[in-house]
Amino acid sequence: MREQSSQFALGPDPGSRCNLVTGVDPQKDVLPTLLLSSFHQEDQAALRKVEIPSGFVAYRRKTLPELGITGDEVVKKTVIVCHRGACLSAPENTFASLAGAIELGAEVVEFDIRTSRDGVLYVIHDETVDRTTDGSGRVADMTSTEIDGLDAGSWFGGSFVGERVPRLSDFLDGCIGKIGIYAEIKHADPALVRDMLAERGLLADAWTFSFDPLIRAETRSNVPDFRRMVLFEHVGSVERAIALDARILEFHPENLSAERVSACKEAGMLTQMYYDGNNRTVFAKALHCGVEQMNLNEVELFREVEAETRSAVT
Repeated sequence: MREQSSQFALGPDPGSRCNLVTGVDPQKDVLPTLLLSSFHQEDQAALRKVEIPSGFVAYRRKTLPELGITGDEVVKKTVIVCHRGACLSAPENTFASLAGAIELGAEVVEFDIRTSRDGVLYVIHDETVDRTTDGSGRVADMTSTEIDGLDAGSWFGGSFVGERVPRLSDFLDGCIGKIGIYAEIKHADPALVRDMLAERGLLADAWTFSFDPLIRAETRSNVPDFRRMVLFEHVGSVERAIALDARILEFHPENLSAERVSACKEAGMLTQMYYDGNNRTVFAKALHCGVEQMNLNEVELFREVEAETRSAVT
């Protein structure tokens, strides 16, 4: 009697499938190698060994109808995008929060960019400095000398007294070789941001987004090699995101679905979900839908849910 082969997905894309060589027990023989067969005819197989790449996790899953996947899967861990750095343990958008994101093992740091009155780019979220520094006023109305003198840490805690609002140039220097970049442009020239990334060898893997439609349009027309992300709530469909030449489509919990994630992957577009809460059910939904990147605050909690989800199907 001919043995039946199972289905494996090798790599981060569950749609990439190949046949498991017959006779291999998937509970015992998955790690550290996979034996794969490429069938030219029903009774003939050419075999080769394939090492599981670093960072990939092998586990057995009987059924996951949300993704249309059955059998044994090899799935890449979700990429963590640390929202404003490690903002739960350090003041947001500072060198301390950058260091915290790196310490957490996040693959990417998300941060915001604004421009001073004299044209210096800074990492800061709000239009004014009031909430996150000991100063007051609009970033765009202040000189770089004034911004450099602000305390951006004491509002968060006594151990961060003296933390400064980072200049973008210095912040990017701190990312080199340590963490990837998601640059949200609040008020800055996207071409200038692009050039600062390129000068440091960071452009290829970085991406950008802006809530300002004029900045989004300017980025698309003037710096086409700067990868762009769009929000599903803005574009309304995967097809529209594709038409806009977006490289990443970000969902929120209320508009996330497995079907939309699958459509993105089929189009070669990365999927990301933004969620700044701590509801484990929301994290589980993102995992079951196959979202590739999570833009969040609760890094450790998400990794815990991720580990539990994989353990439950092993």
